[in-house]
Amino acid sequence: MLRDKIAEIRAFTLVEVLIGIVMSSIIIAFCYAGLVLFKSYFMNIERRGKAYQEALLLQEHLSSNWDQSIYIWETNSGLSFEGDSLSTWMFEDSIVRVNERFYFHFEKVLLRTYGKAWKAEKYLIDSIYLTIRFSRSDSLNLFFQKKYPPAISIEGYGYID
Repeated sequence: MLRDKIAEIRAFTLVEVLIGIVMSSIIIAFCYAGLVLFKSYFMNIERRGKAYQEALLLQEHLSSNWDQSIYIWETNSGLSFEGDSLSTWMFEDSIVRVNERFYFHFEKVLLRTYGKAWKAEKYLIDSIYLTIRFSRSDSLNLFFQKKYPPAISIEGYGYID
């Protein structure tokens, strides 16, 4: 009778338990890898969103200075907006500084100026092309063109290329 009860007890063998542990470990590893990938994807989206938001803030601020200025001068390291007030923008490799108070940081900043007229060692700017790169694949191109009013005389300025 005792022998029959021992024969009726069914249990998992050591091999079956090890196979169950290995399969559970593989499933948990795939779930963890998916979670890490999912988190990385959404952190990248959040980082890109913040970079675009900062670029749009820079565009809004630059556009405001551009529209309110009377003259736009090219300096050694950037632009100087002359109007009711004087605003200085410095464009470095990856940082844009405004009046040494505001800083915008990107991966790469490239400023090109066009339509320069010069007088008294100052270069008057007609248009700029600004490229802001957030990452290797994301960038924003901004183009501003100044239409100087007829009341502002730029006679005596020589245009250079």
